[in-house]
Amino acid sequence: MKIILVCLMIMTIQDDAFNSFLNKEKKQSKILVKAICDQKPLQNCVISDGFTCAITDKKGMAEISKNEKSSFVFISIPSGYKLAKNEKFYKEILSDEKEYIFELEKIEIKDSFKFLAIGDPQILDGEDFKRFQSESLPFIKEYGEKIEAEFAVVLGDVSYDDLRIFEKYLNAIKNISFPIFHLPGNHDLDSKQKENTEAKKLYLKHFGPAYYSFNFASFHFVVLDNVYWDGKDYCGYITEEQIEWFRQDISAFSEMKNFIIIMHIPPESDFAERLNIAAKEKFYVKNIDSIYKILENKNFYIIAGHLHENYLKKNKNYELYCVASIGGAWWTSDICCDGSPNGVGVFEVNDNKLNYRFVGNGLDENERLFYYLQKNGKDSIEALLNCWDIMEDVNVIGIDDNGNKIFFERFAGKDKKAEILYSDASNYKHKWIKPYLTHHLYKTKISNKTKSLKIFYECNKSRVFVKEINFEN
Repeated sequence: MKIILVCLMIMTIQDDAFNSFLNKEKKQSKILVKAICDQKPLQNCVISDGFTCAITDKKGMAEISKNEKSSFVFISIPSGYKLAKNEKFYKEILSDEKEYIFELEKIEIKDSFKFLAIGDPQILDGEDFKRFQSESLPFIKEYGEKIEAEFAVVLGDVSYDDLRIFEKYLNAIKNISFPIFHLPGNHDLDSKQKENTEAKKLYLKHFGPAYYSFNFASFHFVVLDNVYWDGKDYCGYITEEQIEWFRQDISAFSEMKNFIIIMHIPPESDFAERLNIAAKEKFYVKNIDSIYKILENKNFYIIAGHLHENYLKKNKNYELYCVASIGGAWWTSDICCDGSPNGVGVFEVNDNKLNYRFVGNGLDENERLFYYLQKNGKDSIEALLNCWDIMEDVNVIGIDDNGNKIFFERFAGKDKKAEILYSDASNYKHKWIKPYLTHHLYKTKISNKTKSLKIFYECNKSRVFVKEINFEN
């Protein structure tokens, strides 16, 4: 009898220990998050671990069942708020952390605002970093502060395969006063790894989640990771787990009026065809239709990088803005291979509409084109324009000194300066650089007696003055 009682006691103790272990595991599998503002709870904030989204309650609390693959918990910064000083929008998930607190500050909701999009710094070495630090950073800081940019987004490829640059880069941007968001590019991956997640570990360590969202005014911004590494090479692809997260995120913000989707590789482009590149899968997103389906019947825009050129296109359901590189043609000169200047994309929101300009570093902020003049017979001159930041439905016209209206024809060609600089790249660090065939060129013929020509952009019955060209007789 005593033996039986002892056995029962042992079994009871073991059961209690096992149940305690289960409860402990159950507790650890839950992520508790709190959002506060002025030390008070903040309701209706969307929290996520990258797999599941949850919404904070009246106590500012949200609970997420942790996915074993989760590395971070993050908040989608709500409209009308900003992160408190020294706060990040994400926190690393730690095994001994009981609660994650996000502290926010209330700000004015604006009907109009500006933000910067910075294309592909792609810093290879000390020489590139020196130019980035001495030329690009002061420009980004000074111009961003001048226009009162609310934030900036770097569109991937901070590095050019040497990921040791991450630390140096992050130290360099510390003095910029406005928030800077990031996303991974194909050159931000550890190409020695055999699997997609492993290839991004160093990026995640320095920059946080590869995909997330935030809000400003009536716009919901979603940053997607569409660079997939299969162990040998990359392609444009969004994982199924991320698509499911995207579905939940968009559902949580279904009442927002406007959506801006930000990614590295453009969803679609004719880049490979224009440059005669065989690996087309590197320049579009294979399963982008899954994203389009979730955004059905919504007003959305897509901003991307990757191409090192300005590539703007109006599609049936959205507008695409591919932003040229801040470093131009891989830091070899002062223009990109399409003839766009080294610079930044500037997006301005007015009355729920998104407007785009590309501002060149060292140029007047109103400079929106380069022009080239060449003789065309005895009596005429051919005027060529590179209008780097306009959509294909914009008409370019000129008014000469006699009041005559002259129409410019859009055509595919190569920028004249880019041809001079990059047709022979043998003297450059990157021997493969070449001028791009681009669509944003315009041409017309004018009389050689013309003294001046005012250039205008026309679209939807509105006309914008761009530049006046004065001719030498």
